[in-house]
Amino acid sequence: MGKRNNSQRKENVESPRKEISENEACNMTEKEFRVMVMEFIHRMDEKINNLCKNQEEMKSDIATIKNTMESFNSRLQEAEDRISELEDQVQKQAQAEQQLEKKIKKQEESLRELRDNMKRSNMRIIGLPEGQEEQQGLENLFEEIMTENFPDMGKIKVTQHASLTWPRTPGPAEMANPPPSYVRQNYHPDCEAAVNHQINLELYAAYVYTSMAFYFQSHELALNHCTQYFRKRSLKKREQAERLMWLQNQRGGRVLLENIHRPQQNEWESSLMAMEFAMLLAKRVNQSLLNLHNLAIDQKDAHLCEFLESHCLHEQVKFIKELGDHITQLRKMGAPESGLAEYLFDALTLNASKKN
Repeated sequence: MGKRNNSQRKENVESPRKEISENEACNMTEKEFRVMVMEFIHRMDEKINNLCKNQEEMKSDIATIKNTMESFNSRLQEAEDRISELEDQVQKQAQAEQQLEKKIKKQEESLRELRDNMKRSNMRIIGLPEGQEEQQGLENLFEEIMTENFPDMGKIKVTQHASLTWPRTPGPAEMANPPPSYVRQNYHPDCEAAVNHQINLELYAAYVYTSMAFYFQSHELALNHCTQYFRKRSLKKREQAERLMWLQNQRGGRVLLENIHRPQQNEWESSLMAMEFAMLLAKRVNQSLLNLHNLAIDQKDAHLCEFLESHCLHEQVKFIKELGDHITQLRKMGAPESGLAEYLFDALTLNASKKN
C-alpha cells in the first residue's frame, strides 16, 4: 500500500509539470517558466539523440545486411557458374560415352561379320551347306567330322614321348652366346666388364710407356737409362694386363679385348714432360683400380678385392711415389730449362735406381 501511495504521489507531482493549465502558466514566475522550458528542451534533446543513435544503428544493421546479401549473391553466382561448368562437362562426357558406345557397336558388328565370314568359309571347306551347323550343333558336328576322317583316333597309344622329339640344331645366336661357365661363382657381370676395361687401360699404359722408351733412345737424345726405365714400366704393365686376363679366366669370365688408342703425342720433348705425363696416366690407372675395387666391395666379391689389393693397388701406389720423386729431383736440378739436368738425372739417378 505504501508503494502505491508513493507512486501516486509521484504521478501527482509530475503530472502538474506535464499538464499545466493556462492559469498556472500565467501565475508562474519568469524563472520557473525558464526552468520548465529548459527541462523541456533537455528532454527533447535526449529524445533526438536517442533517435539519432537508433538511426545510426539501423544504418549499420542495414549495411551489414547489405554486405551479407552481396556476399551471398556472389557465392550464389559462383555456385551457378560452377554448376553450369559441371553441366557442360557432364554433357561432354555423355557425348564421349555415346561416341564410345557407337565405336564399340561398330567393332562388335565388324567382329560378328568377320566371324560369320570365317564360319561360312570353313563350312564351305568341309563341304557342309550353310545352316546345317545350327541344327546339329558345332560340337556334335566336329565329332562326326573327326570320326569320319580319322576313325583310328584315340586307339593309338604313345608309349615313349621322347621318340617324338628330334634333336635340335643350335642356331647362330646360341653359338654366338656360349653356355655359362662351370667355374663361375659370385662373379657379377659388371665386375667382368670392369676387369676387361682395366685390361684395356693397362695395355694402353704399356703402349704409352713403349712410345716414351723408344723416343728417348733416338740419337737426338740418347738417354739410355731413361729408355730402360720406361721399357721396364711397359713390360710391367703388360704383365699386369696378362695377370688380369688370367684372373678373368680363373673366375669363369670372358676376355674381351678392345681397340688400344694410340698415345696422345709421339714426341715428349724432355724427360720431365714424360715423367709428368706418366704421373697423370698412373693416377688414372690407379683411380680405375679403385673404382673396380669399390665395385667388388658392392658386389661382395672377396676374391676380386684380395686380388686387387695384393697384385695391383700396392704396386701402383709405389709407382706413383717413384714418379713424384723423379719429378721433384728433375725440377731441383733445373729441368726443363737446363739440358744438363736431364743427362745428370739419366746418368746418376736412373742408373743408380737400376743398380738397386
